[in-house]
Amino acid sequence: MVDKKIGFIGAGTMAFAIMRGMINKNVVAADNIYMYDIAAERLQSIAAEYGVHAVSGNNELADLCDILIVAVKPYVVEKALADMKEHLRPEQIVMSIVGGFSTKRLKACLEGRARALKIMPNTPAQVSAGVMLISNDNDLSPEELAMVKELLSSSGLVETLDEDKLYAFSAVGGTIPAFVAMYVEALADAGVLNGMQRDMAIRIAAQSVMGSAKLIVDTGVHPAQAKDMVCTPAGITIQGVYELEKMGFRGIVMRASTASAQMNKELMGK
Repeated sequence: MVDKKIGFIGAGTMAFAIMRGMINKNVVAADNIYMYDIAAERLQSIAAEYGVHAVSGNNELADLCDILIVAVKPYVVEKALADMKEHLRPEQIVMSIVGGFSTKRLKACLEGRARALKIMPNTPAQVSAGVMLISNDNDLSPEELAMVKELLSSSGLVETLDEDKLYAFSAVGGTIPAFVAMYVEALADAGVLNGMQRDMAIRIAAQSVMGSAKLIVDTGVHPAQAKDMVCTPAGITIQGVYELEKMGFRGIVMRASTASAQMNKELMGK
């Protein structure tokens, strides 16, 4: 268990997911977690349910906590950090999970008063099955970086990547939950079209997608091999694969993912 006080600047969906993962996985004690959000009713509800501390403002978080996690909208970050910078300390770590907000911008906001760390999460963190990408552009010691990885592992897979390649996360992690949700919905529609009840079709489609991904992760089998396991000669599956390929399925996925990555690159470069 990490014996540090963790402060969340913002208590939205992603912050809540990370906080809940830390508690559920016994990585941090609830009594060591502090949160502030302008939505006071939501904040009090989270505090009451999970036993974390609801504080009155960001300055209090800075005074109390060793690690601060910035989880607000991009246009709020600069003001929030400017208002609290007098309360920051050099030994503190300020981790940002704000999309499109680079390490360079975060460091500029901190003005050397604390150390900056850029994190890129995705929404499956809500069920401790997400991806948490850490920027290599940081000045943490190996021991501190190991501690941060332990903290974030409660939300899923933790990887590190150079800052100038972080935007690529949008192509393979950040936007994928939306694409997969659309795919599951389309599969369920196909089930309904062929006579299946929708609730059952959704369950089967979602479970099949999850199981297929787990097969690749747990066995290390290449995705092409996983596909070939199902494609018997002149069989049912290869006929469907043929139809997907005729419509440029993989090219469509690559173009959509790359479009998202390029937009993220533009935002991070501003």
